[in-house]
Amino acid sequence: MNLKNICYLCGIIYLTFFKMKKSRFLFICFLFSFFLNVNFAISADNSVSQNQQFSFTEMIPAEKLDTLVLKNGEEIKCKIIEIGTTEIKYKKWDNLEGPTIAILKSDVFMIKYANGTSVVVVTQPTTNTNTGEKISGDTCILAAKDANERYTANGPFWGGWWMGFLFGIIGILPALIISFTSPKEHNLNMPADKATNLEYKNCYKQQADKIKSGRTWKGFLIGLAIFVVILLLI
Repeated sequence: MNLKNICYLCGIIYLTFFKMKKSRFLFICFLFSFFLNVNFAISADNSVSQNQQFSFTEMIPAEKLDTLVLKNGEEIKCKIIEIGTTEIKYKKWDNLEGPTIAILKSDVFMIKYANGTSVVVVTQPTTNTNTGEKISGDTCILAAKDANERYTANGPFWGGWWMGFLFGIIGILPALIISFTSPKEHNLNMPADKATNLEYKNCYKQQADKIKSGRTWKGFLIGLAIFVVILLLI
C-alpha cells in the first residue's frame, strides 16, 4: 500500500469518528498526497540525474585512453607513458595509478592515440656492438630464418633412424630423449657475429629445438617403417 492510499484511509477513519465535512477533508488529503507524489518524483529524478552524472564521469577516462595493437591481434587499452628505442611503457586502463608496464616494440603493430590518430610501429634495426652489422628489428624472424638455413640436425635424424630400425616401437623411448634434449652449442652453427645479441641467440635456439625434434621423429618413423618391412619379409 502506497502513501496516497494510506492518506485516504486515514481520511475515511477521521471522517467516520470526527464527522468532518467530506469534501473539505478529501480536498486536504488530495493536496497532501499530491505534495508527497511531487516530492518523491523530484527525489527520483535527482537520483537518476546523479546516476547519469556518475556514469558519464566514469566514461570520461575511457575517452582519454590509448590502444596498443599487438602483432597477434590483441588490443591493450592503456595510457602510454613512454616510447623508447626498444620498449613502450604504459599503465593499465583500470589501474592508472598502478605500476608501469613495459612491452617490446617488436611485439606492437600499431598505436592508437586517444586523440584519434594512429601510428604504425616501425622497429629500427639494432647494431651489433662487435661487428657493426645491422640486425633486423624483428629479431626472432631473422633468427628462425638463419636456423632453418644453417642448422641441419643430421645427428638427431640418424639417431632417431637407428632407434626405429634397431628396436622398432620400443625405440620410441630413446627417441623421446633425443628429441627433448636441446642441441649443443657447437652444433648450432649460429653466426658468430650475431650470437652476441641475446634476443637473437634465444630465438635461434628455440627454432633449433623445433628442428631437432622434427628431424628426430622423421628419422625414427623411417627407421621404424624399414623395421616393419623386414619383419613382414622374414
